[in-house]
Amino acid sequence: MPTTASEPGRRKSLPIRWTWGRAPDESLKALAADLEAGRVPGDAGLVKRGDRRAVWALPDVGGGVLLKHFRVRGWEPLLFVVRPSRAAAEYRSAAQLERLGVATPAPLGFGDRRRGGMLVEAWSLARLVPDASTLGEALGRAAASGDEEAIARWAASAMRTVAALHRLPVLHRDLHANNLLLGPDGALLVIDLHSMRRVSGPSRQQRLENLARLVFSMRAAVDLRDAGALAAEYSAVRGEPDEALAADLAAALDDFERSYVEGRTARCLVDSTLFTAERLHDGRVYRRREYSIERLRADLLRHGQTVRASGPALLGSTPRARVTCVDDEGGGRIVKEYLRAGRFPRLRHVLRRGRARTAWVAARRLDVIGLPTPQALALIERDDGSAALVTRRIEGAVTLRTWLATLGDDARPAERRPLAAAVGHVVGRLARAGLRHDDLSTKNWLVADEPPPALRDRRDAGAPPRPGVLLIDLDNLRTVPRHDARSLVRMLTQIADVPAGVTRTDRQRFVRAFERAAGRPLPPEVAREALEGARHRAARRAELDRRRSATVGSAPAPPVNPTR
Repeated sequence: MPTTASEPGRRKSLPIRWTWGRAPDESLKALAADLEAGRVPGDAGLVKRGDRRAVWALPDVGGGVLLKHFRVRGWEPLLFVVRPSRAAAEYRSAAQLERLGVATPAPLGFGDRRRGGMLVEAWSLARLVPDASTLGEALGRAAASGDEEAIARWAASAMRTVAALHRLPVLHRDLHANNLLLGPDGALLVIDLHSMRRVSGPSRQQRLENLARLVFSMRAAVDLRDAGALAAEYSAVRGEPDEALAADLAAALDDFERSYVEGRTARCLVDSTLFTAERLHDGRVYRRREYSIERLRADLLRHGQTVRASGPALLGSTPRARVTCVDDEGGGRIVKEYLRAGRFPRLRHVLRRGRARTAWVAARRLDVIGLPTPQALALIERDDGSAALVTRRIEGAVTLRTWLATLGDDARPAERRPLAAAVGHVVGRLARAGLRHDDLSTKNWLVADEPPPALRDRRDAGAPPRPGVLLIDLDNLRTVPRHDARSLVRMLTQIADVPAGVTRTDRQRFVRAFERAAGRPLPPEVAREALEGARHRAARRAELDRRRSATVGSAPAPPVNPTR
């Protein structure tokens, strides 16, 4: 078994106390000795590595072993003084499920390394299931190949598995598609058991939350609008026909989706798998781990130089913000510097209400829900109230306003119509997610030949793949109630104010794509109010153009046609 040195010194000098389900063979004893000496498996068998846990598949040890390493952080050693380690909890839960007749990888043993009763680390060993994959991986392959029969069969099997757990009664608090293992015989095995516990009887709310987590995790292959059929599978196993379960599960799915998006979004503000948060002498930095602090410093230096030189890489400068483009061998990036402006900039910084932070969090939120936007790489917030946001530059992208202005006499329907559908899809997803962009005018959309994001939700199937449209200026993104009528009117009013080259057919494509993405029809009163608002916007702009033309002799803007 290839090994690499772990932490030397104090940790190696502390023994690991092992508990075995059966007498270990020589290869397991050798593995335990290596772990106690601080030698851990190399990367060859690495399955997963995170801040709290690493997992290895070791087929050549003891007939095949799945090895897990649990780390402790912060105040957790205090918690595990009175509570068993995660490795111990996983081992005992697996042994319990075996006795109850529930399929799970056979537990082999666990080991805790403690210092004065305080947990330092823990190890768990279970039998490796050959040729197995997680249910999430299997569903992804089936969705990619269009195997609807396999998707339906495996999703129904997952619902029967959770129903059997609830009947025991057992509650797995982190039961999702990647914590169910699909064996070579097609049977599902429950894994990752440190979150499982026996209960006297799960309440209806607990069961609904459990079901919602599982069903939501299958959303890339299973349309969540069909959750009623899965609810029927669950009820049949429990022997409790429940006509209200489908509606209750739909409500629980909505609640879980909101909490999931909020939780995943918040990870951009703390140390996590994808992000890091650091304190500097004059503020804080939040960045993606692949974007190094050295590159951030270099980009900010080039940004300052570009601003002073006022060259072509200076994309914009106002009393509130300065925007530049920086390039190197790693590609292009956009640096937007938010200057100290407005009232009480330091107070906004202290209250975490700055526009740069809003844009950083919004970019992460759109990434979580699968809406395209230039990837945000770093946010720096300075104590004086200024800030900077770095995002990837999209090569060859133009704003939607620029794209529409080039229509002229060339209507280009083959390009225009899928673009209308792509914009409608994004606006519909914003409505479904409970998001409002306060300035959704054509200058805040990018049109590019970017590949669409990977499909994460079956409800979004059928989204137009080309041309790609991306939202920008995300410091204007706000959370609102889902399908909020006033927010929808505001966004549609701004996006409906377009040149005359956009036809009624284009608008119909927009509406169809919107309704498919939103999951509900566009209310007629909302459409009427938005069109009326677009007429007023067009009239105001025409009046401003007339005055400007009379004053400086400039040409008027292209004609608009908000009703055609």
